[in-house]
Amino acid sequence: MYRLIISDAIKSIAVVGMQKNTGKTETLNWLLKRFKIDNTIVGLTSIGIDGETVDQVTDTAKPEITISDGTLFATSERHFCAKAFAAEILAVSQQRTALGRLVTARAKETGKILLSGPVQTGWLKKCVLELQNKGAQKTLIDGALFRMSSASPVVADALILATGAALSINMRELVKQTVHTVRIINLPCSSEKEFFANCSDGIWIKTQQGNLQKLNSQTALAMDKTDLAEMALAQTIFVAGGLTDRLIKLLFELKTIPGIVVRDFTKIFVSAGNFARLQARGVEFGVMNCSQLLAVTVNPWSPTGYSLSSEQIIDQLSCHITVPIIDIRKQADAAF
Repeated sequence: MYRLIISDAIKSIAVVGMQKNTGKTETLNWLLKRFKIDNTIVGLTSIGIDGETVDQVTDTAKPEITISDGTLFATSERHFCAKAFAAEILAVSQQRTALGRLVTARAKETGKILLSGPVQTGWLKKCVLELQNKGAQKTLIDGALFRMSSASPVVADALILATGAALSINMRELVKQTVHTVRIINLPCSSEKEFFANCSDGIWIKTQQGNLQKLNSQTALAMDKTDLAEMALAQTIFVAGGLTDRLIKLLFELKTIPGIVVRDFTKIFVSAGNFARLQARGVEFGVMNCSQLLAVTVNPWSPTGYSLSSEQIIDQLSCHITVPIIDIRKQADAAF
Protein backbone atom coordinates (compact mmCIF):
# COMPACT_ATOMS: atom_id res chain seq x y z
CA MET A 1 0.00 0.00 0.00
CA TYR A 2 1.34 3.40 -1.00
CA ARG A 3 1.22 6.19 1.57
CA LEU A 4 1.34 9.87 0.75
CA ILE A 5 3.55 11.96 3.02
CA ILE A 6 3.48 15.74 2.66
CA SER A 7 6.29 17.52 4.46
CA ASP A 8 5.86 20.76 6.40
CA ALA A 9 8.11 22.48 3.84
CA ILE A 10 5.44 22.04 1.15
CA LYS A 11 3.05 24.97 1.50
CA SER A 12 1.25 24.85 -1.86
CA ILE A 13 0.08 21.88 -3.95
CA ALA A 14 -1.39 21.94 -7.46
CA VAL A 15 -3.80 19.18 -8.45
CA VAL A 16 -3.86 18.70 -12.22
CA GLY A 17 -5.55 16.20 -14.48
CA MET A 18 -4.25 14.42 -17.56
CA GLN A 19 -7.73 14.87 -19.02
CA LYS A 20 -11.21 15.87 -17.88
CA ASN A 21 -12.85 13.31 -15.58
CA THR A 22 -9.61 11.64 -14.49
CA GLY A 23 -10.47 12.28 -10.83
CA LYS A 24 -8.91 15.69 -10.21
CA THR A 25 -11.85 17.04 -8.19
CA GLU A 26 -12.12 13.81 -6.19
CA THR A 27 -8.41 14.08 -5.42
CA LEU A 28 -8.91 17.66 -4.30
CA ASN A 29 -11.83 16.71 -2.04
CA TRP A 30 -9.76 13.88 -0.58
CA LEU A 31 -6.98 16.31 0.31
CA LEU A 32 -9.45 18.78 1.81
CA LYS A 33 -10.97 16.00 3.94
CA ARG A 34 -7.62 14.75 5.20
CA PHE A 35 -6.30 18.21 6.01
CA LYS A 36 -9.52 18.89 7.92
CA ILE A 37 -8.95 15.77 10.03
CA ASP A 38 -5.41 16.98 10.75
CA ASN A 39 -6.73 20.46 11.73
CA THR A 40 -4.68 22.02 8.95
CA ILE A 41 -5.91 25.42 7.76
CA VAL A 42 -6.34 25.12 4.00
CA GLY A 43 -6.41 27.76 1.28
CA LEU A 44 -8.08 26.96 -2.02
CA THR A 45 -8.12 28.56 -5.45
CA SER A 46 -8.16 27.63 -9.12
CA ILE A 47 -6.67 28.58 -12.43
CA GLY A 48 -9.66 29.13 -14.69
CA ILE A 49 -13.05 27.69 -13.72
CA ASP A 50 -13.80 24.47 -11.89
CA GLY A 51 -16.34 22.95 -9.52
CA GLU A 52 -19.24 22.61 -12.00
CA THR A 53 -21.94 20.12 -11.00
CA VAL A 54 -22.28 18.96 -14.62
CA ASP A 55 -19.35 18.48 -16.98
CA GLN A 56 -19.69 21.00 -19.80
CA VAL A 57 -18.09 18.62 -22.34
CA THR A 58 -19.57 15.20 -21.53
CA ASP A 59 -22.81 16.41 -19.87
CA THR A 60 -22.27 13.99 -16.99
CA ALA A 61 -22.46 14.60 -13.24
CA LYS A 62 -19.25 15.80 -11.59
CA PRO A 63 -18.24 15.70 -7.92
CA GLU A 64 -18.53 19.14 -6.36
CA ILE A 65 -15.80 20.85 -4.38
CA THR A 66 -16.75 20.75 -0.70
CA ILE A 67 -15.13 23.07 1.81
CA SER A 68 -15.60 23.21 5.55
CA ASP A 69 -15.69 25.85 8.28
CA GLY A 70 -12.38 27.71 8.44
CA THR A 71 -11.27 26.97 4.87
CA LEU A 72 -9.84 29.99 3.05
CA PHE A 73 -10.70 30.34 -0.62
CA ALA A 74 -10.36 32.74 -3.53
CA THR A 75 -12.91 32.85 -6.35
CA SER A 76 -14.60 35.38 -8.63
CA GLU A 77 -17.38 37.69 -7.49
CA ARG A 78 -19.95 35.79 -9.55
CA HIS A 79 -19.16 32.44 -7.97
CA PHE A 80 -18.72 33.93 -4.51
CA CYS A 81 -22.25 35.34 -4.72
CA ALA A 82 -23.59 31.98 -5.99
CA LYS A 83 -22.44 30.01 -2.94
CA ALA A 84 -24.99 28.80 -0.37
CA PHE A 85 -22.94 29.02 2.84
CA ALA A 86 -21.77 31.81 5.13
CA ALA A 87 -18.31 33.25 4.57
CA GLU A 88 -16.26 36.20 5.80
CA ILE A 89 -14.77 38.40 3.07
CA LEU A 90 -11.08 39.05 3.70
CA ALA A 91 -10.05 40.89 0.53
CA VAL A 92 -11.31 41.93 -2.91
CA SER A 93 -8.87 42.42 -5.77
CA GLN A 94 -8.68 45.49 -7.96
CA GLN A 95 -7.79 43.29 -10.91
CA ARG A 96 -10.66 41.52 -12.67
CA THR A 97 -11.26 38.07 -14.09
CA ALA A 98 -13.86 37.44 -16.80
CA LEU A 99 -16.32 36.76 -13.95
CA GLY A 100 -15.51 39.81 -11.86
CA ARG A 101 -13.01 40.71 -9.17
CA LEU A 102 -11.34 38.01 -7.11
CA VAL A 103 -12.80 37.57 -3.62
CA THR A 104 -10.67 36.07 -0.86
CA ALA A 105 -12.78 34.74 1.99
CA ARG A 106 -13.00 32.35 4.94
CA ALA A 107 -15.84 29.81 5.08
CA LYS A 108 -17.94 29.95 8.24
CA GLU A 109 -19.66 26.63 7.57
CA THR A 110 -19.49 23.62 5.26
CA GLY A 111 -20.69 24.09 1.68
CA LYS A 112 -20.17 23.60 -2.03
CA ILE A 113 -18.10 26.07 -4.03
CA LEU A 114 -17.50 26.95 -7.66
CA LEU A 115 -13.96 28.15 -8.20
CA SER A 116 -12.84 30.64 -10.83
CA GLY A 117 -9.42 32.05 -10.15
CA PRO A 118 -6.73 33.99 -12.00
CA VAL A 119 -5.79 32.85 -15.49
CA GLN A 120 -2.29 34.38 -15.45
CA THR A 121 0.50 32.53 -13.68
CA GLY A 122 1.83 35.69 -12.03
CA TRP A 123 -1.54 36.61 -10.57
CA LEU A 124 -2.13 33.04 -9.45
CA LYS A 125 1.15 33.15 -7.52
CA LYS A 126 0.06 36.39 -5.81
CA CYS A 127 -3.27 34.76 -4.97
CA VAL A 128 -1.50 31.81 -3.34
CA LEU A 129 0.71 34.17 -1.32
CA GLU A 130 -2.33 36.14 -0.16
CA LEU A 131 -4.07 32.97 1.05
CA GLN A 132 -0.91 32.06 2.94
CA ASN A 133 -0.70 35.55 4.44
CA LYS A 134 -4.32 35.19 5.61
CA GLY A 135 -3.39 32.05 7.53
CA ALA A 136 -3.45 29.09 5.10
CA GLN A 137 -0.98 26.41 6.18
CA LYS A 138 -1.47 24.44 2.97
CA THR A 139 -2.81 25.98 -0.24
CA LEU A 140 -4.42 23.80 -2.91
CA ILE A 141 -4.60 24.93 -6.53
CA ASP A 142 -7.24 23.32 -8.71
CA GLY A 143 -5.81 23.18 -12.22
CA ALA A 144 -8.21 23.57 -15.14
CA LEU A 145 -8.23 21.37 -18.27
CA PHE A 146 -4.93 21.47 -20.15
CA ARG A 147 -3.68 24.29 -17.89
CA MET A 148 -0.56 22.67 -16.46
CA SER A 149 0.79 26.17 -15.76
CA SER A 150 -0.96 26.03 -12.37
CA ALA A 151 1.54 23.31 -11.45
CA SER A 152 4.57 25.38 -12.40
CA PRO A 153 7.21 25.43 -9.63
CA VAL A 154 6.94 29.21 -9.86
CA VAL A 155 3.41 28.84 -8.44
CA ALA A 156 3.26 25.59 -6.46
CA ASP A 157 5.78 23.81 -4.25
CA ALA A 158 4.54 20.42 -5.44
CA LEU A 159 1.84 18.74 -7.50
CA ILE A 160 -0.38 15.69 -7.70
CA LEU A 161 -1.28 14.26 -11.12
CA ALA A 162 -4.66 12.63 -11.77
CA THR A 163 -4.97 10.07 -14.55
CA GLY A 164 -7.44 7.38 -15.53
CA ALA A 165 -9.73 5.78 -18.08
CA ALA A 166 -11.03 9.16 -19.28
CA LEU A 167 -7.56 9.73 -20.76
CA SER A 168 -7.73 6.47 -22.73
CA ILE A 169 -9.60 3.20 -22.40
CA ASN A 170 -6.56 1.52 -23.93
CA MET A 171 -4.43 0.47 -20.96
CA ARG A 172 -1.18 0.64 -22.90
CA GLU A 173 -1.89 4.16 -24.18
CA LEU A 174 -3.02 5.36 -20.74
CA VAL A 175 0.22 4.12 -19.17
CA LYS A 176 2.35 5.50 -22.02
CA GLN A 177 0.89 9.01 -21.80
CA THR A 178 0.96 9.11 -18.00
CA VAL A 179 4.56 7.88 -17.77
CA HIS A 180 5.60 10.43 -20.41
CA THR A 181 4.05 13.26 -18.39
CA VAL A 182 5.67 12.04 -15.18
CA ARG A 183 9.09 11.89 -16.85
CA ILE A 184 8.72 15.47 -18.03
CA ILE A 185 7.60 16.62 -14.57
CA ASN A 186 10.63 14.91 -13.03
CA LEU A 187 13.24 16.46 -15.33
CA PRO A 188 16.32 17.51 -13.34
CA CYS A 189 17.51 21.06 -12.86
CA SER A 190 19.98 22.02 -15.57
CA SER A 191 23.61 22.65 -14.70
CA GLU A 192 23.32 25.63 -17.09
CA LYS A 193 20.50 27.38 -15.20
CA GLU A 194 22.75 30.20 -13.98
CA PHE A 195 24.20 30.71 -17.45
CA PHE A 196 20.73 31.35 -18.93
CA ALA A 197 19.28 33.08 -15.86
CA ASN A 198 18.80 36.48 -17.55
CA CYS A 199 17.34 35.19 -20.83
CA SER A 200 13.71 36.28 -20.70
CA ASP A 201 12.37 35.42 -24.15
CA GLY A 202 13.26 33.82 -27.46
CA ILE A 203 15.74 31.01 -28.16
CA TRP A 204 19.30 31.21 -26.88
CA ILE A 205 22.41 29.09 -27.30
CA LYS A 206 25.58 28.50 -25.37
CA THR A 207 28.26 28.13 -28.01
CA GLN A 208 30.98 25.50 -27.80
CA GLN A 209 33.30 28.37 -26.87
CA GLY A 210 31.08 29.21 -23.88
CA ASN A 211 29.49 32.37 -25.29
CA LEU A 212 25.82 33.37 -24.95
CA GLN A 213 24.02 34.10 -28.21
CA LYS A 214 20.38 34.78 -29.08
CA LEU A 215 18.96 33.38 -32.30
CA ASN A 216 17.26 35.77 -34.72
CA SER A 217 14.05 33.74 -34.67
CA GLN A 218 11.90 34.04 -31.57
CA THR A 219 10.06 30.73 -32.08
CA ALA A 220 10.43 27.45 -33.95
CA LEU A 221 7.79 28.58 -36.47
CA ALA A 222 10.04 31.44 -37.60
CA MET A 223 13.30 29.49 -37.74
CA ASP A 224 15.30 29.18 -40.95
CA LYS A 225 18.52 27.47 -42.09
CA THR A 226 20.64 30.22 -40.55
CA ASP A 227 19.26 29.41 -37.09
CA LEU A 228 19.78 25.70 -37.70
CA ALA A 229 23.41 26.30 -38.67
CA GLU A 230 23.98 28.23 -35.45
CA MET A 231 22.34 25.49 -33.37
CA ALA A 232 24.69 22.98 -34.97
CA LEU A 233 27.56 24.83 -33.26
CA ALA A 234 25.80 25.05 -29.90
CA GLN A 235 26.66 23.19 -26.72
CA THR A 236 23.26 23.95 -25.14
CA ILE A 237 19.98 25.50 -26.30
CA PHE A 238 17.64 27.40 -23.99
CA VAL A 239 14.02 27.83 -25.11
CA ALA A 240 12.38 30.56 -23.04
CA GLY A 241 8.89 29.87 -24.40
CA GLY A 242 7.25 26.59 -25.33
CA LEU A 243 9.29 23.66 -26.58
CA THR A 244 7.31 22.00 -29.36
CA ASP A 245 7.62 19.02 -31.68
CA ARG A 246 8.39 21.38 -34.56
CA LEU A 247 11.60 22.55 -32.89
CA ILE A 248 12.52 18.97 -31.97
CA LYS A 249 12.07 17.86 -35.58
CA LEU A 250 14.43 20.62 -36.69
CA LEU A 251 17.00 19.47 -34.13
CA PHE A 252 16.80 15.93 -35.49
CA GLU A 253 18.34 17.32 -38.71
CA LEU A 254 21.55 17.99 -36.78
CA LYS A 255 24.30 15.40 -36.63
CA THR A 256 24.77 16.09 -32.92
CA ILE A 257 21.89 17.52 -30.89
CA PRO A 258 22.97 20.00 -28.19
CA GLY A 259 21.62 19.88 -24.66
CA ILE A 260 18.17 21.42 -24.19
CA VAL A 261 17.02 23.64 -21.32
CA VAL A 262 13.50 24.99 -20.70
CA ARG A 263 12.07 27.13 -17.93
CA ASP A 264 10.03 24.32 -16.34
CA PHE A 265 8.06 21.23 -17.36
CA THR A 266 4.90 23.23 -18.16
CA LYS A 267 6.73 24.70 -21.17
CA ILE A 268 7.24 21.30 -22.82
CA PHE A 269 4.80 20.26 -25.58
CA VAL A 270 6.70 17.34 -27.03
CA SER A 271 5.19 13.97 -27.90
CA ALA A 272 6.19 10.82 -26.05
CA GLY A 273 7.75 9.46 -29.24
CA ASN A 274 9.98 12.48 -29.88
CA PHE A 275 10.95 12.69 -26.22
CA ALA A 276 12.02 9.03 -26.31
CA ARG A 277 14.04 9.68 -29.47
CA LEU A 278 15.85 12.53 -27.73
CA GLN A 279 16.70 10.27 -24.82
CA ALA A 280 17.88 7.55 -27.22
CA ARG A 281 20.22 10.09 -28.81
CA GLY A 282 21.66 10.84 -25.37
CA VAL A 283 20.46 14.46 -25.33
CA GLU A 284 20.87 16.16 -21.96
CA PHE A 285 17.49 17.63 -20.99
CA GLY A 286 17.01 19.98 -18.02
CA VAL A 287 14.84 22.71 -16.54
CA MET A 288 15.56 26.02 -14.84
CA ASN A 289 12.99 25.30 -12.11
CA CYS A 290 12.46 21.75 -10.84
CA SER A 291 9.09 20.33 -9.80
CA GLN A 292 8.17 17.91 -7.05
CA LEU A 293 5.59 15.26 -7.93
CA LEU A 294 3.96 13.95 -4.74
CA ALA A 295 1.67 11.28 -6.16
CA VAL A 296 -0.35 10.01 -9.10
CA THR A 297 -4.03 9.30 -8.48
CA VAL A 298 -6.01 6.88 -10.62
CA ASN A 299 -9.66 6.93 -11.65
CA PRO A 300 -10.50 3.68 -13.51
CA TRP A 301 -13.91 4.96 -14.64
CA SER A 302 -14.62 6.81 -17.89
CA PRO A 303 -17.68 9.10 -18.30
CA THR A 304 -18.50 7.16 -21.47
CA GLY A 305 -19.26 4.08 -19.36
CA TYR A 306 -16.02 2.16 -19.80
CA SER A 307 -13.91 1.07 -16.86
CA LEU A 308 -10.48 -0.44 -16.37
CA SER A 309 -8.91 -2.37 -13.53
CA SER A 310 -7.32 0.11 -11.14
CA GLU A 311 -5.07 -2.67 -9.85
CA GLN A 312 -3.71 -3.25 -13.36
CA ILE A 313 -3.24 0.48 -13.98
CA ILE A 314 -1.34 0.83 -10.70
CA ASP A 315 0.75 -2.29 -11.33
CA GLN A 316 1.79 -1.12 -14.79
CA LEU A 317 2.47 2.46 -13.74
CA SER A 318 4.51 1.33 -10.75
CA CYS A 319 7.00 -0.30 -13.15
CA HIS A 320 7.97 3.21 -14.27
CA ILE A 321 6.90 5.58 -11.49
CA THR A 322 8.35 5.71 -7.97
CA VAL A 323 5.91 8.12 -6.29
CA PRO A 324 2.72 6.82 -4.60
CA ILE A 325 0.04 5.73 -7.08
CA ILE A 326 -3.39 5.81 -5.46
CA ASP A 327 -6.89 4.72 -6.45
CA ILE A 328 -8.61 7.72 -4.90
CA ARG A 329 -11.83 5.79 -4.22
CA LYS A 330 -10.49 2.45 -2.96
CA GLN A 331 -7.28 3.47 -1.19
CA ALA A 332 -7.91 7.04 -0.09
CA ASP A 333 -8.35 6.48 3.64
CA ALA A 334 -5.32 4.24 3.94
CA ALA A 335 -3.02 6.24 1.68
CA PHE A 336 -2.71 9.46 3.68
